[in-house]
Amino acid sequence: MNDVPIPERSTDKPTVLRIALNNAINSTIYFIIVTILIILIGMWSWTFGVVLACIGAFFAAIHSIRILLLVVANVAISIFGEQDSNEAELRWATLVRVVEFSVWIACLYGQYRFFFS
Repeated sequence: MNDVPIPERSTDKPTVLRIALNNAINSTIYFIIVTILIILIGMWSWTFGVVLACIGAFFAAIHSIRILLLVVANVAISIFGEQDSNEAELRWATLVRVVEFSVWIACLYGQYRFFFS
């Protein structure tokens, strides 16, 4: 009847770069929005804003440790890993994570400057 081919689902595994990029974009957007909300709440109530900023800084520290461990793991895989691994993709993934880490630090610095300057 209808000879239109049905597209097959892609069974390709997601690449390291795609996973790193998706994770970095999601967490960076989330943290920027949370930073803006904490600053807006801090305009209304300084004490409540500082408490939220401290909670946010705690979770940011945990996430920053995770990012640093991932960067160290990528570097270790690049140095000691198999030759089959895509080194360029690992380098880009490491760069994405470093940029994500930088954005997190910038947001924390913005909160610090808002509440303590």
